[in-house]
Amino acid sequence: MSTTESLLPLVRDDIHFNSLLEQATESIEKYACESWCDKDAHDPGITFLEALGYGVADLAYRQTLPLTDLLTPPQEQQVKEGGIFPPEFGPQQALTCGPISEDDYRRALLDLHSSDTEEGYFFFCNAQLIREPDAARYRYWYNTDTREYSLIEPENGANTVALTLRGNYHLYLMPARETQDNPDMAQTALDSFLLNHRNFGECVSKVIWLAPENLMPEIEIVLDKDISQNSNIAAILADVYRVSENYVTPSVLRYSAEEWQQRGGTNEDIYQGPRLQHGWIPQLPSKINGEAQVEINLSGLATALLAINGVKGIRTLGTDQSVPGHLWLWETSTSGRYPLLWGDDPLSELALGQSVRLLGVGDVQLTATKDEIKAELARPALIHNAPLILPYGQWRDTARYHPASDVVPPCYDLLTLPATQTQTHLHQFLLTFEQILANDYQQQALLPTVLAFQRQGDKVWGSQWPFAEQSMAQHVHGDYRDELAQFLDKSSHDRVQELRTLQFLLTYFNSHLAPDVFLQSPELYLLSQQGYLSRHTLLTYNRANTRIAEISALQQRIAAKLGLGGESIFDNAPQLGKLPFYLVEHRQLLPAKAYPDYDSEQTPVNAHIDTLDGHEYLTLSSANTAHLVVGQLVDVIFIEDEDPFTIRGQMIRLIDPGSNSFSLSLDSSKQLSRHADTIISLAPERIIWKNSAVWLQDMDYSLVYSDDQMGVEADEIRLNCMPFPVMAVVGEELSFQYQISADSQTQGSPIQSNDDIVVDITAIDRIRNTIVVRRSGSSSFPSDEQTPHYRWHFSNHDQASSDRFSFMLSAVFDLNSILALSSDPYATEAWVKEIILAEIPSHIGMLIHWMPKGQFSQFGLLYERWQHAGLPLGDDAFDIIYNLTLGQRPVRLDGIGEMYVATPEQQEDVIGLDGNEWHSDVVIQDELFYVPEIES
Repeated sequence: MSTTESLLPLVRDDIHFNSLLEQATESIEKYACESWCDKDAHDPGITFLEALGYGVADLAYRQTLPLTDLLTPPQEQQVKEGGIFPPEFGPQQALTCGPISEDDYRRALLDLHSSDTEEGYFFFCNAQLIREPDAARYRYWYNTDTREYSLIEPENGANTVALTLRGNYHLYLMPARETQDNPDMAQTALDSFLLNHRNFGECVSKVIWLAPENLMPEIEIVLDKDISQNSNIAAILADVYRVSENYVTPSVLRYSAEEWQQRGGTNEDIYQGPRLQHGWIPQLPSKINGEAQVEINLSGLATALLAINGVKGIRTLGTDQSVPGHLWLWETSTSGRYPLLWGDDPLSELALGQSVRLLGVGDVQLTATKDEIKAELARPALIHNAPLILPYGQWRDTARYHPASDVVPPCYDLLTLPATQTQTHLHQFLLTFEQILANDYQQQALLPTVLAFQRQGDKVWGSQWPFAEQSMAQHVHGDYRDELAQFLDKSSHDRVQELRTLQFLLTYFNSHLAPDVFLQSPELYLLSQQGYLSRHTLLTYNRANTRIAEISALQQRIAAKLGLGGESIFDNAPQLGKLPFYLVEHRQLLPAKAYPDYDSEQTPVNAHIDTLDGHEYLTLSSANTAHLVVGQLVDVIFIEDEDPFTIRGQMIRLIDPGSNSFSLSLDSSKQLSRHADTIISLAPERIIWKNSAVWLQDMDYSLVYSDDQMGVEADEIRLNCMPFPVMAVVGEELSFQYQISADSQTQGSPIQSNDDIVVDITAIDRIRNTIVVRRSGSSSFPSDEQTPHYRWHFSNHDQASSDRFSFMLSAVFDLNSILALSSDPYATEAWVKEIILAEIPSHIGMLIHWMPKGQFSQFGLLYERWQHAGLPLGDDAFDIIYNLTLGQRPVRLDGIGEMYVATPEQQEDVIGLDGNEWHSDVVIQDELFYVPEIES
């Protein structure tokens, strides 16, 4: 409604001053008829009532202003080129979503542009995403005897289980002509796109650039009889090129939202899939079949050419490359290619007049130069999908208030200094009504912030002082004005009302407030819900996306639904070590797929230490590094004396093809850092590297009895498990195994040789991180003194031999946050699980870990270092794998080649001068060879 004239008569009458005054007098008659009998105009009460009535009527009329005006903030608060609502709440953001499906990725890739200007070009003519072929998939093997995971296929697979990583894709790309001239720019844009648009559980493992193959059709065109050399021959040749190019390589049609709507498209048709920057694509090109030859039937081209203005007929159409017996049929020589019409420089080919001959009257050939043809080829205008916003209206200053005391007749002396106490009391009597009205005016002015999607604080009620600085009322109330102002400001803040408003606004997006369950400050909870609303469309758009060193939209959505994290969970540069919980994608913990030729030893090797960006690397130069990839694991072997020493599972961080070298991070491996100086001092022939055969071992858990053994049977015992095996189920069988190690060897105390103790799980408590086991047969549990030397593992291999890295996430929570609740922690745990399962994509599996405060804090530090380092498979990654119970770093093998023979000095450090001591820390630190004494 723009004016009061457009109001319904009933509403207009209700807000008129006379109607309001009539309602007020009726109320006086009803409630104060005995004490207020004189209601004539000369009565002071009626006078004051009329003065206040004008203010109420003015307030009501202001509410009839256009809604856009009421929601428009003052000029200084308006955003340049903005509107009433932020651009991210427009349809181009709210109705679209990040690339998820195959077609989504195709549209997004076809939208990649070189410069976002008219002079630029689209990088690709076509793109196709296919599921990774079975033969090319990432595979690894689990050995049920050694309980190890290998990256190399064993020769004898009798005791191994083959595991396959799912979720990888191959991407086929057909580059534009301009991209062929500058492929590096397109490659950079593609790398950035794939890095920033990877979804949980998925990855493009291989990019295949189709190779061009020249298609050289020969065409003789007969022109109309009125066409001569004086005609615009260049325009005809340009049309021939345009029509032929579009026939061989159909162009991608793009429309602005307005154009598509004019063609009958709805918002649902337009705003689906990813948000595009350069026009919306209603129809995608034909799919690429990278395994088949491309076939072009030129018969349809004749019809298209006949539609060109000035063309009378087609005399010949064919190619020397045509399929034998089919003049109009052409196909690529092999798969993985695409047709390139008239080669790299088609306009020069047209200007030569050999491939395309334009024949005028008397079969005279008509020609044009390359520049003339080029001038006739107009590049289609580049569409820019500008965000749709609701523009600001006119700011009306609805908070401006005119005190009623200013319009009261002078006979009441409200505009002069009070001479009596009665006059002061009259000012104070009117203050209550003036303040209510002034607050209501300010309340109306708060609409742009009260109804905003991006909001801060909890000021939801209007509060302003009714009087101007130099007014008489200001002088009268001066003694207590500051105290009143403080009270008003405090009253304007209302957390409960702010939460009600948030709930109302969230319903626009079919969402709601999170229950305030976890013990945290009220401010943190409020900030988390405000952050959720302000970023709702962005979180929905990126709901499946994940990026390195950033908090994913999925994690932010879960945090908001749980009411955790405050505003910091939405920061662009968050403190990753202090998050309320963590999401870890299992596939990020896998090493890269290795090239099989490197399974054998590679030598000689030159080694030196480099420092890049403050990080130290061991750089190895070798004869053949062409097939190395960042992220794969290698073993480094060096021969210092006679026997080789092996450092296993080192991840390649950097590769320099120009120098045939690769680098391993010394920051990520304490063992490699400890031996780096020795390695670089050796001759190249004494340094070897090869693919790592074993990269992970199944979990072994420390045997720790719980202090709480209440409620267990005589043949049962409760175990503390840290880390906790979240995939354990009641009924599974465990094996307690005595471990021979440097810690278990003590001078003069032979090691006991025991068979494995087999037990069954009878109860699991995932909150307390305990399991109850029952011994089987006549076996007995190890004594408390023996438990430090025992480890246990699952007897069967069902979990270890299953794929736990494809489409799997782990959520890690602070156990104290749930145990500190006054309500049932098990009910809260079930609620947390329900929230997470409702948010994650349906094809993603989830494991939930509850870690004690200390372990949770340590996990946060590991996670932060691992993310900021670019997800290397080093010490931190293996610690994360261990904490998530996915496996552990392969146990260091014992014996020559894996350990050192102690020098006399080291021997003294271990057993002391008298030989009656045992310092296991020295054995472990110096990797010393030892022979334990075992009692039979």
